[in-house]
Amino acid sequence: MSAESIRTAWQQHGDDPEGVASRFEALVQACPDDDAPALVGLIVHVHGEHLRTWRAGEALVARLPASDARRRGLATLQLCRGEPLSLEGADRARVLAVAASAVAAHGRIGDAARWLDEASALVAGIDDGHAAVRAVAITANNLSVELVRHDGRSADETALMLRAAHLAQVTWARAGTWVNDERAAYQLAKAYASAGQGEQAVAHAQRCLAVCEAHDADAGERLFGHEALATAYLAGGRHEEAAAAARDARALLDSVDEGLRSYATDTVDRLDERLKE
Repeated sequence: MSAESIRTAWQQHGDDPEGVASRFEALVQACPDDDAPALVGLIVHVHGEHLRTWRAGEALVARLPASDARRRGLATLQLCRGEPLSLEGADRARVLAVAASAVAAHGRIGDAARWLDEASALVAGIDDGHAAVRAVAITANNLSVELVRHDGRSADETALMLRAAHLAQVTWARAGTWVNDERAAYQLAKAYASAGQGEQAVAHAQRCLAVCEAHDADAGERLFGHEALATAYLAGGRHEEAAAAARDARALLDSVDEGLRSYATDTVDRLDERLKE
């Protein structure tokens, strides 16, 4: 088993979480110590967020070599199934954020909101650049992304989506690069647009593009900034401005890196379809 096996499983788990989970036994048996923390993260994500099989995940994680990642992974799964959390400080913040994302996927929005708020308060007292600040930034961003994709959100889910996007922005500003900051602004624009709050969405999309301009971002980053702006304008009923932003996005397609171009093309095509509605 190698790190490549874990990367492959990460790539496949979204479409086939059960199939990936069926390979965990073999992965655990063959896992080198150096790869164990990465495997812990995958097991916790699949059994926690996708399958809601907390105890099965715990049993697998418990068999991996002792590490801080294993300790946090076990605590995350135990918290999700109702056990109290005994960790403190940075470790507690990381566990709370991961658990919030996991239970939100299963409709436990009250728990998710409470745990995300506590994680936010904890990392506020941690030094910039700390791994815990980065971990909370990643988890908060991913949670907001998933909730944007969720059709028929409740009011509480929408509030959590926006709260997570704001937390991602604050924590990325402390633990990331300008690219993370720009993408956090992008996610805020998409979240506010999804919430039907066009004015706020436009402001965040414009900030996304301003960061791109300030750092001479590549065509891919700028294309998605224009896509976010078009989406924001649509949310506010500003169809002509949305169409102009969509044209700006499409004009960049030929300059986008080949590895991203197919996805970028699909994104712009979907945007054009929305403009026709």
